[in-house]
Amino acid sequence: LNLTEGRPMTADPQRRIPSLLHPDGSGQFRGKTDLAAACAAAEVVAAEVRIEVQAQLAWFERVVGCPPSHVDGHQHYHVTPIVAPIVAEVMGAAGVTRVRIPHEAGGNLARALCPRCKVVREEAAAVRHIYESHGLLGSDAFVGCTLCGLAYTAEDLLEAIDAQLAYLNGCVVHQTVEI
Repeated sequence: LNLTEGRPMTADPQRRIPSLLHPDGSGQFRGKTDLAAACAAAEVVAAEVRIEVQAQLAWFERVVGCPPSHVDGHQHYHVTPIVAPIVAEVMGAAGVTRVRIPHEAGGNLARALCPRCKVVREEAAAVRHIYESHGLLGSDAFVGCTLCGLAYTAEDLLEAIDAQLAYLNGCVVHQTVEI
């Protein structure tokens, strides 16, 4: 689920979901920093979030032929307080049964988290029950926030994974390619 980058799936987004769009009139999403500020300032309209979530779900079902088995929000925006209840309701009604909860317990939490990851960690812990109330089971482990934006070593990554081993049953990795 993407609410931060590129163009929305909603038809006529300038008219239907303006609170999710960058104010420059480009028709693009706001980007993660501007969306965070807009959410904090209560400028994001819940009904518009619902329209875009439904548009992305409809696109997925049309292309793949069935609803997704799980949902994951790009840049963790599916755990923001205004977004989580909507995503949980829409996805739960569609039969989605799993959600990635980016709450990292244990590990090297003494590391300084970036400002966004601090917020994500708190929001993720706070919204788990919202997803569960709509029938979506959340991931029990997550590794990533303690490594965000850092020049971390392989040992740092292994330490973070080791702290989550009791909870892990799978692994998803984002790739970074240096050009």
